Amino acid sequence: LSNRLLSFAKEDGAEIAPVVLRELCDDMAYLLQQAAGPQVEVDVQISDGSLTAQVNRDQLELALVNLVVNARDAIKGSGRIVIAASQRGSDIEIRVTDTGPGIPAELRSDLFKPFFTTKAGNGGIGLGLAQVAGMASQAKGTVTIEDAPGGGAMFLIRLPCAEADSTVSAKSA
Repeated sequence: LSNRLLSFAKEDGAEIAPVVLRELCDDMAYLLQQAAGPQVEVDVQISDGSLTAQVNRDQLELALVNLVVNARDAIKGSGRIVIAASQRGSDIEIRVTDTGPGIPAELRSDLFKPFFTTKAGNGGIGLGLAQVAGMASQAKGTVTIEDAPGGGAMFLIRLPCAEADSTVSAKSA
C-alpha cells in the first residue's frame, strides 16, 4: 500500500514497465471481488494472455480497485462490473463498465480533479479518479468516460503497448 501511495504521489518517479494484463487480473481476482462486495459479479474478460501494457503495475492495480469501488457504489452494491481489454493499434484499451445509472454529462469534466466527489457525506474524498488519471498520464496514456452499452458507465483507459521484445511477466515487473 505504501508503494502504491508513493508512486501515485511522485509525478516522475513511477517505474513504467511491461505488465501482462491477464496475469495482473488473475493475481488481483480476490482483491477485486472483495472490493466489489458479495452481491456484485466481477467479470474479467481478458482472454488474450499476451496483452501487455507499458505502465506502473502498482498504479494500475490501485486504479482498477478504485474503479471497482466506484462502480460498486454506483450500482448500490448489487449488479455487474466487467473489466475487459483489447489491443487498439499501438494501445491497449482497458474498459471497466458497470450496470449502474451512468454519470451525467455535466459532471464528467470534473470527475478526474483531485478532491472532486459526487459521494455525499463520508462516502469519498475525491482522490480515486484523480489517481486513475494520474496513472494513465504517467504511462503516457489517457482515461475517458462513456456511457456503457445498455446503461451504466464505462471508463476507458488507453495505455501504450509494451514492445514485443521487452515483454515480461506481470509478477516480475
